[in-house]
Amino acid sequence: MKNNRIMVLAALLACSACTSIWANSIASKMTDNLLLLESLEGELVQKKILPDAPAVDVRQSVIYQKPWKIRAEVTAPASIKGSLFLYDGNRSLVWWPTELFGMRVSNISSPDRDGIFRHLAHESTVALRDYAFSMSGVEKVAGVDTNLWKVLPMVDDGYHHYHQMWMVERYSIPLKVEILDKDKKLWYGMEYKKASFNKPLLDNAFAFEFPSNAMVIDFDYADPGISLEEARRTMNFTVMQPGKLPDGLKVTKMIRAKGTVPMLDMIMDQGGTRVSLFQSHAFGTTPLMKFGKEVRIGKNKGMLSFTGPFSTIVWIKDKTQLTLIGNLSYPQLLQLAASVE
Repeated sequence: MKNNRIMVLAALLACSACTSIWANSIASKMTDNLLLLESLEGELVQKKILPDAPAVDVRQSVIYQKPWKIRAEVTAPASIKGSLFLYDGNRSLVWWPTELFGMRVSNISSPDRDGIFRHLAHESTVALRDYAFSMSGVEKVAGVDTNLWKVLPMVDDGYHHYHQMWMVERYSIPLKVEILDKDKKLWYGMEYKKASFNKPLLDNAFAFEFPSNAMVIDFDYADPGISLEEARRTMNFTVMQPGKLPDGLKVTKMIRAKGTVPMLDMIMDQGGTRVSLFQSHAFGTTPLMKFGKEVRIGKNKGMLSFTGPFSTIVWIKDKTQLTLIGNLSYPQLLQLAASVE
């Protein structure tokens, strides 16, 4: 019996080692592929993303430029036109024009190759643990050849879904994704209707200024951090923190917003992994975000949205509005959000 246990343990360790080697190999290839991509300009459609109008598509213009600059701006429907997510190599901006409200975070450095590799190695390890993958052919999306991958969840926790991804192998990016619910109906979809690679972009492609009548909350990563005790003393809401973080992550810094508005950014960046938990007083009972997938965060309702490699979750708990943004897979972010208290 003892020998059998030793053999099982050895097999598990060997399996774990193989997974690690395979994940590192995948991450190295994906990193090289991503660094080949000089630019992308496209028209993106997201489906099943408006809670009050699930049949209405959200259309966005998307621009990417190496290294890691991205701009995603809503062009339709009219009710949320102009909503924007932008990273210009130094500043990250979010803009909700219907509320005339924006957030700006300055002095965010771009990760280097090693940071990107380590992030992708983590994500590949988690994906190989949680899903089974199979490639089922080559199909065109936006006129581009893509490999169709079918992804079967190996965990039944309410966070993981069956999905299909149409990947451009040369650049390791998806041009189409379909995520299905437990009844195999579309839960969320995104698809590029147009996509062009490595073409020159306009000089002002990533330029943006908030209107003069906008309310803008400013953060600066170069500011000195504050302690948890100071945050709890100076904020006008209950300061919360994650109870459980993914392996390798920890809270590295907390900064408060500039000006008089009490607002906190709890930063958990590690190399190429970027995660922030913004906190502020909740002035209502529903989150600010107007589009996304409705999700449950414990006993609270939240909104989950997607922008390129980043996912955003917004929810309200005990009169604190929480906004979690990161480039971890959305099941990891949902699990992280559920641990915040």
